[in-house]
Amino acid sequence: MFMRARPGCRGQSLIEFCLIALPVLIVLVFGALELGAFLGCLNRMTASAREGARMYMRWNIDASLASASSDIQTRVVTPMMTSVVQTGELTSSYKVVVSTLKRLDGPNRSTSTPANANDDVIIIDKQFYYAGGASSTGSYSRIGAVDSVLAQNLANGSPDTSKILTLDYLASGETSVCVEIFRDYTTLTPLGKIISGITPTTVYDKCFF
Repeated sequence: MFMRARPGCRGQSLIEFCLIALPVLIVLVFGALELGAFLGCLNRMTASAREGARMYMRWNIDASLASASSDIQTRVVTPMMTSVVQTGELTSSYKVVVSTLKRLDGPNRSTSTPANANDDVIIIDKQFYYAGGASSTGSYSRIGAVDSVLAQNLANGSPDTSKILTLDYLASGETSVCVEIFRDYTTLTPLGKIISGITPTTVYDKCFF
């Protein structure tokens, strides 16, 4: 025999669902929205950094020229901002650092160059900073400042494994570029604000070319 539900059982089940299942469902939905927004932002920045590095090498910009900063802004940074900034976003929330790299071999440089003069190195030669798409000043590059050593082979030929690059990244006399992009990140949902202590305040990516 089937037992008939007692009066009020349906209402009790609904209340239990609201108290237990509904908060869990809300957390899952908000969590999915936050994760999707963050991964979408990171994906756009990755593509933008790659495009910026490619544009720099395509235009073969001479970083030693007085016009280099404005050339980079026009030919590299502006296209980056066009590709990464979405409708409703502020361009001012983005920063870009363009660093030119060069390889120096021990016998061809002086002791005033970073590291031991007998070591082969890749160093940051010049840096250009941009905030909101316009030229700016700063020191927020995460790969280092000008003259920082990014790869080093010691005089005995062994590589310094603590560096972020290896010497074979560049041949002797070659130059390269690293484009870094930063974005001030704000959470999308109330859940993001609650867990703001564990969410990043800045999204960052870089590309060596």
